[in-house]
Amino acid sequence: MTHLRILLLALSGALVTASAPLVLHGTFRDAPPPAHTGGFGEPTCHACHVGSDLNDARGALDITVPDYYTPGASYGIRVRLKHPEMMAGGFQLSIRDASGAQAGRFVMDTASTGVTTLNGIAYVHHRRVSASTNTDSIVWTFDWIAPDRAGSVTIHSAANAANDDASPLGDFVYAESAVVNGRAHGTPVSVPGTIKRPH
Repeated sequence: MTHLRILLLALSGALVTASAPLVLHGTFRDAPPPAHTGGFGEPTCHACHVGSDLNDARGALDITVPDYYTPGASYGIRVRLKHPEMMAGGFQLSIRDASGAQAGRFVMDTASTGVTTLNGIAYVHHRRVSASTNTDSIVWTFDWIAPDRAGSVTIHSAANAANDDASPLGDFVYAESAVVNGRAHGTPVSVPGTIKRPH
């Protein structure tokens, strides 16, 4: 496994629509609306949550993914959102093939995460039980069952480190993506953007 500390891609969008802002204090604390990962033309949560630049340097969105995948194998995925002013947090993540179709499937191993499906795409996300925090970080874990065939898959994720003031103001939004290749012939992982690989 490779721990990817992404110094994140500047994507725009929202975990919600402009007419229904994500306030983790309210409706979307249990699950964000689907299709807001920043991938394949989707928005992230930054279009709605305002008051700071995307990918504020004081925080981070860390995602643990495999170096490569073997078709049909199961992999643990770990999402960690961190910011010193975070009082509540949420995320959404998808894994798709090069055409934008669903790649593999998700299996939840705790009550802290759930899956919502829209137009054939599965979006894994936070649940109410894991949205609040009294520390500066939240960790979510789940399993991903790789597709039956080797190929390139793309992980897109958006996350919101919120101040939990029941408004879209003063929150800190992060977005990240990575590409993982199937191990048909030992192909290594390929990750766009700037990454940090701890030893």
